Amino acid sequence: MHYREFEPHPLLRPHIVCYWTMQNGDAPQTNTIFSDGCSDIIFNLGASVEGGDEVFRHGQRYLVGIMTRFKQIRVAPAAHLLGIRFKPFGISTLTGMPLKGTSDESLFLSEHELKLPEIHDVTPASLQKLNTFFLQRLHLDSGRWPAVIDTIHAAGGNISIQQLAQQHYVTERSIERYFQQHAGCTVKELCKQVRFQNALAKIKTSPQSTFAQVAFDTGYYDHTHLLKDVKQYTGLTLSEIR
Repeated sequence: MHYREFEPHPLLRPHIVCYWTMQNGDAPQTNTIFSDGCSDIIFNLGASVEGGDEVFRHGQRYLVGIMTRFKQIRVAPAAHLLGIRFKPFGISTLTGMPLKGTSDESLFLSEHELKLPEIHDVTPASLQKLNTFFLQRLHLDSGRWPAVIDTIHAAGGNISIQQLAQQHYVTERSIERYFQQHAGCTVKELCKQVRFQNALAKIKTSPQSTFAQVAFDTGYYDHTHLLKDVKQYTGLTLSEIR
């Protein structure tokens, strides 16, 4: 299995994490996909890929909403996916598509819903097509919402909706409604995933730290709560994640 990431155009970085490609060889594989707080648009350039009850078919495009739990996928020989990993609100900002009800869903994207560029391979020209497509749809003024996401990340996910509302001078109802419509998840879920990603990074970069110390440093009540999130978002135990 070969996985690779490519940076988007600098102006798109507030909205797109990366372009990525996954290509399989001659043997089928089963991969576990961790929750990461992002949504993706995926082009299937090769053989079919199965994820639970879902099948990504050759030549089709799919919207994958934010995952609130890990997912296992079965990757056939000659599978080849090209994905666009979006930050929260990224898909909504760059395409106008609402994400309400898309969490943990993989949905076929028709030409009627979103007319994407024709992509048949992964080359610099193909990535430039995607950059051009999204740059033409870039709204330079996306309001206060990217700043709300920045606040969540700055707090390591340890912030309440009440605190967000006070800091950004909006109502709690407005924040929750906007998240549901344009990120496809609740504020609480995104905060939880940001905290988990911070803990995961610390586990991997600070092997000398105990799990109790990691939990304390990243805002968990105790390492039992950290273990619960690790299991939910990765399907692994704490010892397996390290």
